[in-house]
Formats: sequence, C-alpha cells, structure tokens
Amino acid sequence: MVRSNVKTPPPEKNEHAAEALKKKVSTINHLAHCEFNATRSPRPLHSMSDPRNIHIDHDSTAPLLTWRVYPYQDTHISPCSFHKDAGKNVFETLHNLFLEEKESNRRKHEDLSEHIDKMKAYFDEKINSLKDNTHENLEELKYYLDQLNRNNKDKATDNSSFVEEFEIVKSDVNKLKKEKEENINLIKTSMRTYFDKIKGMLSVMNANIERVKEELRTYKENNQIDNKKKNIEILQLINEENEALNKKMEESLNLLSSDICEAKQQIINFKEHMENQVKDIKNEIDTNKREVNEKTNELTINQKRLLNDFYPSEMG
Repeated sequence: MVRSNVKTPPPEKNEHAAEALKKKVSTINHLAHCEFNATRSPRPLHSMSDPRNIHIDHDSTAPLLTWRVYPYQDTHISPCSFHKDAGKNVFETLHNLFLEEKESNRRKHEDLSEHIDKMKAYFDEKINSLKDNTHENLEELKYYLDQLNRNNKDKATDNSSFVEEFEIVKSDVNKLKKEKEENINLIKTSMRTYFDKIKGMLSVMNANIERVKEELRTYKENNQIDNKKKNIEILQLINEENEALNKKMEESLNLLSSDICEAKQQIINFKEHMENQVKDIKNEIDTNKREVNEKTNELTINQKRLLNDFYPSEMG
C-alpha cells in the first residue's frame, strides 16, 4: 500500500480554516449582494440628509455601510434647515469610506481567492493520493476477499463433509445403540433362561446328592462287615508274608555272617602275606645298602690310593 506524502493538517486547524472560509465566503457574497443592490436601486437622498440617520457597522465579518432611516426625534429641527455644504461633506466622507471599504474588500477577495486556490490544490492533491491509495486498497481488499471466499468455500466443503461424516457417525452410533439394547435384552433373556436351567440343575443335583448319600450310608453299613472280613484276611496274609520274610532275612543274615567271617579270614591272610613281603623288601633294601656301602668304601680307598700314587708329597 502506497502512503501519500501530503501531510494532512490537524482536525482543529481544519475546523478553524473551514469556519474562516465560511465567514469570508459569506462576507464576499454579502458584499456582492450589497454592491449589486446599490447599483440597481440607490437609496434616496432624503434619507441621507440628516447625519443622525447614518449608521456605520464595523463588524469584521460584514464590513458594510448600512443606512438606517430614523424618524425625526427633535420636533424643533426641520429637514430643510441643514446647509448644503454639510450635505456635500457627508456625501464625500461616505464616498471615501465606501471606496476604502471597496479596496479592503477587493484585497480580502484576492487573499480569499488565493487561499481558496491553495485549499483547492491541497484538496486536489489529497484527492489524488486518496484515489491512488483507494485503488491499491481496493486491489488488496479484492485479493483478501478472494482469499476469504476461497477459504469460505473450502470451509464450506469441509463443513459439508464434516456434517455428512457426522451424520454417518450419528447413524452408526444410533445403530450401535439399538444393537446394544438388543444385545442387552438378549443377554437378559439368556441370563434368565440360564439361571432357570441352573436352578433346575441344582435341584436335580441336590436330589442326586441326597440319593447318593443314602446309597453311601447303606453301602457303608453293608460294607463294614465285608471290610472287616477282608481286613482280617489281609492281616493274616501280611503276617504270613512277614514270617516268610523273617525266615528269609535270618537265612540271608546267616549267609552274610559266614561271608563276613570268610572275608575277615581272607583279609587276615592278605595282611600276613603283605607283612611278610614288606619284611622281605626291607631285608633286601638293607642288604642292598650294605653292598652299596661296601662298594663305596672300596671306591674311596681305591681313589685315595690312586691319589697317593700320583701326588705322594701333597697327600703325606
């Protein structure tokens, strides 16, 4: 967006300038209207004959000469009693005042027209800058509006798809709710039938248990004698088997004792044999030591002899 380089005056200055402009325009219009009326219908001279009837208004916004005709207040003065020179002086002064006012009004009109031209140039520049900025703002606004429309279309499509999906999900949820209710009802009915069956089975089982208890009682009573007889027979068989086992154990113990005695005798014989062998080995070792000692003694004697033979002086 391009910013305008024209500086806008503050709002207070704009208001004061507008008010001054309004006052100046109204003054110019009033002056033009009065000048036009003066050229069209000049005032009669009899109203200007008395200087007391002339009133000069020095207002800044309307610097005009207004003529007011008042009735004669002094009854002893007649309108024909003034001198002609006094009337001429009044007309000359009025004419001079009118010329001065006309000149000042002309200067004010020129200043005002110059100020109006400046204001017009200022407002033209502002309007052109506003046109440029407005065009660029409109382009940017159009771009943003297009983007917004696209986004709105996308959102609308998304919303429509979302609504459709939501409706589908809602229908699925309703179906699931119905199926859930149906399943709950089926479960309730099946549970009722199952509990009824369980109750029937429990009643049948209780009857069977009572019947089995009665049968067990009768079986116990009938089997106590048989069990006692069987137990006696079993005990007799156990005693017989124990006696046979005792006999076998005695025989095995006798055999073991005889085997142990034989083993002891063999151990004693082996010990004596080993002791004899140890004694023989010791005797052989002693004889070997003696023989070795004798041989070593012989060798030492022979060495000494040889040394004495080779070194007789040193050994003596």
